[in-house]
Amino acid sequence: PGEPRPRGLESIDVSKVERALKKLRNILDSQAIPTLEYWIDPNRNKDVNIGCLVHSHLLYLFKNYDYEDLDFRAVSVILSSQVYLTINHRFSASIFDDLQDTPNPTHPPPSIQIAQSEIFDIIQSHRYNILRFAREKVEQGDNAMEAVVRVA
Repeated sequence: PGEPRPRGLESIDVSKVERALKKLRNILDSQAIPTLEYWIDPNRNKDVNIGCLVHSHLLYLFKNYDYEDLDFRAVSVILSSQVYLTINHRFSASIFDDLQDTPNPTHPPPSIQIAQSEIFDIIQSHRYNILRFAREKVEQGDNAMEAVVRVA
């Protein structure tokens, strides 16, 4: 009371938000990621377009990871998704890439449902931290790189 603040803006309960964030991250780690990983198994899914779609969503789940959040799983998923998409997805240089980069507008290229600029941003934002992880945690970094080779 008595201190100036924007009207209608209450103070935030940081501990409550952190608990909710941990709960949400736990659900993503224990349910969403294994489900998506199920669909990238080449024995189960031979459709490269679906593989690109799944890898883009796996990559997106790690978008807000900081260096402290990185572990073997995160690094291997980020790198293997990057490699898979680079090899199998046709990225467009056009601004409006939905139909401009295809010779026949009635047959648009397969969509990964996430903006390509977003994919590039995620990859670029993790580049330094992954390199740091590989240098500081050599064994985990080596294992992550081996996992990437197996997926690619």
